[in-house]
Amino acid sequence: MMPYIENNFFNREYLATELPKIFDNHISDPVFSVFKTLYNKTKFEKLNEAQLEEEFIKPALQALGYAYAYQIQKKAFGKNHKPDFALFADDLLKNNHYNAEKDDTADILALCESKAYGITLDTGKISEKENPHFQIIRYLNDLKINFGFLTNGRLWRFYETSKNRAEKVFFEIDLEKIIEDDNLQYFNYFYFIFRKDAFTTTDLAILKTNSKIFFLNNTLFINSILCISLSGYSKKTKTISPTRNTTAGENSKIYSGYWTKGVKMMIFPF
Repeated sequence: MMPYIENNFFNREYLATELPKIFDNHISDPVFSVFKTLYNKTKFEKLNEAQLEEEFIKPALQALGYAYAYQIQKKAFGKNHKPDFALFADDLLKNNHYNAEKDDTADILALCESKAYGITLDTGKISEKENPHFQIIRYLNDLKINFGFLTNGRLWRFYETSKNRAEKVFFEIDLEKIIEDDNLQYFNYFYFIFRKDAFTTTDLAILKTNSKIFFLNNTLFINSILCISLSGYSKKTKTISPTRNTTAGENSKIYSGYWTKGVKMMIFPF
């Protein structure tokens, strides 16, 4: 079991050996300094949800690279939803989204739902009104957005909901403990999983296979988990075999996956 982390989403071997290979302290150390400056446990304990969002969640999301729309109203299945944060790659996409239809979620990279510092992220109750875990799952499923974060400032959870699961599946990290221990190594787990570059195509390598172009995110999911962003395709695939045309293709693992139109999917190795 890894310190600071509760996880049943990522493969344990991947977390322990593969993901650290892409950590870059030159990139993450300045961001860690920002988080250490922002974080104030004594202060946060006295704040309500809205105050914590102003004091920490909003600047934290900015430090992770996101533009965000706060409590923008979206509609699905005749029901209005108002997640705390819709996350975008840049301000242009965010601003354009204010003029979009209520059911349009195309440019949203992820949702982030925040709670006050003392709120438990999973109360064990089955009602979304009484359990933040089910609240973020409902938002993601209804709005058809694959990625979501849930946080009370201290704990941060990552969700991926492209597949319906009966069990609770997530990656959770104790950011407060990492900051208290001044542990840059484990801050990298937080930073490289939750940062914007994990979900955008700005740093993607282009892999050409059988005259088709696959966009592989070699920022976060190198070697073990790749995030594929495809537009205009809807086809079940048997195998995807990376070549030596890209950094991500330096290994010879075979990947299986599922193309979905305009949706990012996680790809796992055999």
